[in-house]
Amino acid sequence: KYFLEYNPKYLTLIIYVIISVYVSYKFTSNTLPKSLFLENRELFGDQDYYWKIGTIIKNHDWIGLQNKTATFRGYFSSVIPMISQIIGEILNINSLWICFMLNNIFAALLLGYIIPELNNKLNPRKAKNYQILILFTIFFMFWRGMFYTVLVDIMAVTFLLWSVLLFIKSIDKKKKLYIFFSGIFISIATLNRGNYIFGIYFVLGLFILNNILKIFKKQKYEIKNSFFSLFFLGIFIISIPQIKINYDKGHIGIFPY
Repeated sequence: KYFLEYNPKYLTLIIYVIISVYVSYKFTSNTLPKSLFLENRELFGDQDYYWKIGTIIKNHDWIGLQNKTATFRGYFSSVIPMISQIIGEILNINSLWICFMLNNIFAALLLGYIIPELNNKLNPRKAKNYQILILFTIFFMFWRGMFYTVLVDIMAVTFLLWSVLLFIKSIDKKKKLYIFFSGIFISIATLNRGNYIFGIYFVLGLFILNNILKIFKKQKYEIKNSFFSLFFLGIFIISIPQIKINYDKGHIGIFPY
């Protein structure tokens, strides 16, 4: 009976506990893949960049931030490493482990809540608990490496799909707070992975189309411009630090370029 029910919030917690136990075991037993690190134990590839920029932000080194940030990486990609290092120093706990634990919150949300909720909004066949667990099992089999890396892919796609979910809910339930947070979340996604800016372009196109149809009185469902205004306001608020970073590099814009 339980497996045929639908409890996404409860399953999100279960999934997070399973991931946390697994990653903590790998971390404490020193069995993380050696490919994560270089010979001097520095993180490999993009992970090292995210981690070091997080250190720069933590130390309020604005000159270093201006000189060492890549223009095609948004500032949000180093927010979790920065928070992890602050917590690690305060509690005297390994900051890398904390980073894994924080990143895996988004993995659990994605698999346990956001994808099932999106399915139930778009599909007449509603998700069940056993299907959520199958989804998690498949992800664990093929993508569990994402549970112990300092990368932003999971956080980015989580906020992207969360934004889509909130956008649908805002239109469905006429709740302006949902559309505001939808803008915030798509901005966070874009500030992690620049290609997600196409999601913003899509909403911008929808806004233009909605107003064109309004002029000719052709649309069946009208979306109020106040909804779109809140969406774009959410985008702008989260992008303010990136605007400053871009300006210091001689570029006027609100996203990575």
